[in-house]
Amino acid sequence: MYGLFGFFCTVILSLLLHTAMPWYGYSLICVAVVQFTGIRGIDLNSRLLGVLMCLELGILLLLALAIVVHGGGPNGLTPAPLSPQHVFSGHLGIAVMFAFASFIGFEATAIYGKECRDPKVTVPRATYVSMMLILVFFAFVTWTIVCAYGLNDVVAVATKQPGDFWFIQSDKYLGGAVTTVMSFLLLSSIFASLLSFHNTLVCYIHALSLEGILPQALNRIHEKYRSPYVASYVQTVSVCVLLGVFIASGSDAFNIVFSWSFALGTIGIVMLQAVTSFSIIAFFRKTRKDTRLWHAFLVPLAGGIGLPYIGVILVHNLDALSGSDSPIVKSFPWIVFTVALTRVVIGLILRSKRPDIYARFGQ
Repeated sequence: MYGLFGFFCTVILSLLLHTAMPWYGYSLICVAVVQFTGIRGIDLNSRLLGVLMCLELGILLLLALAIVVHGGGPNGLTPAPLSPQHVFSGHLGIAVMFAFASFIGFEATAIYGKECRDPKVTVPRATYVSMMLILVFFAFVTWTIVCAYGLNDVVAVATKQPGDFWFIQSDKYLGGAVTTVMSFLLLSSIFASLLSFHNTLVCYIHALSLEGILPQALNRIHEKYRSPYVASYVQTVSVCVLLGVFIASGSDAFNIVFSWSFALGTIGIVMLQAVTSFSIIAFFRKTRKDTRLWHAFLVPLAGGIGLPYIGVILVHNLDALSGSDSPIVKSFPWIVFTVALTRVVIGLILRSKRPDIYARFGQ
């Protein structure tokens, strides 16, 4: 995401600022801003993310409604894009990846349970609302943009002008001034995602340190902002190390930094959630904290069966997802497998040598 932010900054800001700053200059500035903002606590972050999200959704919804009011493009407002003939056409692997990636992050609602007055009510409600919002909003907006271009032209334009795909229709229906605003909201959208991911990872690091799996120093809380600031700095340093590797190797911001790591991350998340689905079944069968058939067995079983199937599709289409057939890219499934196997071994060692730490897993 930092690579993507740097890439779009060179496209949008370089012309306005008349500067030739490389992508990683913008990326490192963004790293500093995310660290500065993230360390100031959940209240500021939730407000900031909420405002950015409303602006981003709002301008896309405005464009979608403008397209509807004007009756769409060459084919009008046709339901044809939603027919099975078109839904299942094209490259299945890429379609599945983008569909799945659109929902990555919905599980973050559980992470902020401690911030809620009644997490048993608030967290499930927020999860369902976010899922439905993503589903309905993306389906509606995507349908309108396809109608705006027409079924015969939409694929060609998306292929030849992916960076301007939305801006072309914004210029047509909303005007140049709104398109400029949309371009800045694109940057704010990426920034919001980065801040959200940063906060999520910091919560993971902090929780692991509280459970004794990571060093205790990582659970220190900032006296003023009440945030896990040491964990925040560790996360920022890890990002800088990875960015440093890409910068030193002269990697392209979009085609390598973003595309490669996005493909690796998506495979990792899919397989992680697949394993989690089976863990849910095992957890409730052992603890009996929830004996409802639908909640504790059927739904996680469906996820446990469906997610590995999606993972197989992603692995088989890895060259298309990453835009490269590099040996490094081909090793991604093995990297994910090796990390998973290593963590299982660590868990077994802890269960044998440090049962007190093992017992605190996930508490």
